Amino acid sequence: MQSFETDWKLGILNSALLGAISLILLVGPILLPNDHLPVQRGFSCNDESIHYPYLPNTVSVPVCGIVALSITFLMVLLGEAVVFARKDRNERTQRYFLISLAVHNGYWLLGLQITVILTQIAKYSVGRLRPHFLAVCQIPNYNDLCRDPMRFVLPTEYQCTGAPDQVREARISFFSGHSVTITYCCFYAVLYLQARIGSRGSMWRGGLCVLQSFLLATALFICASRITDYWHHPTDVLTGAAFGVMSASWTAIVWAGLFTRNKAQYVIEFKTEKNIV
Repeated sequence: MQSFETDWKLGILNSALLGAISLILLVGPILLPNDHLPVQRGFSCNDESIHYPYLPNTVSVPVCGIVALSITFLMVLLGEAVVFARKDRNERTQRYFLISLAVHNGYWLLGLQITVILTQIAKYSVGRLRPHFLAVCQIPNYNDLCRDPMRFVLPTEYQCTGAPDQVREARISFFSGHSVTITYCCFYAVLYLQARIGSRGSMWRGGLCVLQSFLLATALFICASRITDYWHHPTDVLTGAAFGVMSASWTAIVWAGLFTRNKAQYVIEFKTEKNIV
């Protein structure tokens, strides 16, 4: 068994490495030029799926991000508090708690940032038109272009006169970034709670069930709002949710090793206890 100082240094090194990678992924895209445009697509005049009105977001991007990040961080904090609640309160326990908290948060943050980057790549590569595209694009000669309802209008045959930022946003419908973010965070929190608290006895099962149901309901509400607000097609939301679930599962099971003994974090068992930290 490794010494306490070795475990402490290993935990600090792992936390620092995760933090550095996460920082690079977070800051990198911000420093890149923002003049790239999504794929330009044409449309069919009889495509009713892009004729919906433009409505404000029920859940804005900042609110979605704050909710997703807060939920996951609080669930990790709660889980580690429960795990370490029965430990002796000494310097060693406190250090292990801080290592465990930092490493668990590092894993899900790293997975989230990679997931968001992949989502943005898909959005700009596919260039699917949002349900409110025509309302935002404001094509001045739309009636002339679509005298034949069966006609397909090429991207070179029309020009949008709406606000450039809104037009660009209206071209990145697939897949839903809201759905990916909230589903990833909520589903990761569900898996985390099951791995860290679910196996600690029947006294936790009732509260755990309610908490996990709340997390899934939160994800479902935000996903559904993307459809009712006419910001995404149903397939955008379903694909985003599926990708969020897969990314969260991969991060929790493969990277963080939540369901693998002695791999759930870089903290080993205390010599005086047999409970898994």
